[in-house]
Amino acid sequence: MFANYEEELHKLITKRAHELSQQRQNGNGDEFSDWLRAEQEILQELDCRSDELFKENEIMGADRIDPYVY
Repeated sequence: MFANYEEELHKLITKRAHELSQQRQNGNGDEFSDWLRAEQEILQELDCRSDELFKENEIMGADRIDPYVY
């Protein structure tokens, strides 16, 4: 499961870094900086989405959680 997650994460970062590189038509910057920025953007987006999903589940399923199940 984690190998798939890591592969998909790597693909997303690679794609975004390439997009950033293409946007730098004037040549300022470098590939490493593009990678770091892409990594930051993707991880931030995933963090926001997981927060939203958690809140949504908390609101939708709060009355359905049985504390004795765990």
